[in-house]
Amino acid sequence: MTNYLKTYKIHENEAVIRLELGNVPVKCHFKNGNVRIGEWAKLTTANMIVQKAIEQSELFGNSIFLDGKPIPLEEEKKTIAPANITNVQQLRDYLVNEYGCDRTKIASPNALKAKVSEIGLELPNMTW
Repeated sequence: MTNYLKTYKIHENEAVIRLELGNVPVKCHFKNGNVRIGEWAKLTTANMIVQKAIEQSELFGNSIFLDGKPIPLEEEKKTIAPANITNVQQLRDYLVNEYGCDRTKIASPNALKAKVSEIGLELPNMTW
């Protein structure tokens, strides 16, 4: 899952807004605005809880706005497995030899799929 750096703005010089996400209180501190010259107070965060609290708030889109495009912080990196891996047994052998996986923990197809997802492995020729 890619995490994003997002900047939010509000038409104030400075504002501290208390929101909730479920039962979790979230404090949002917007600062460095100057209404006289048209600069909005901003909050920049990569915290997904703060982002979700803002975006699920009734203030989002009314008085709190996204400023610019979100910036991805980490791209999901996929590793492409060798083309000769076409079945479950070959995949299991590959994971044991290349990634040091415990063979007993990747015995079922679901366990294999979970490990492949965890590693970020792409299997172009695999048939399940």
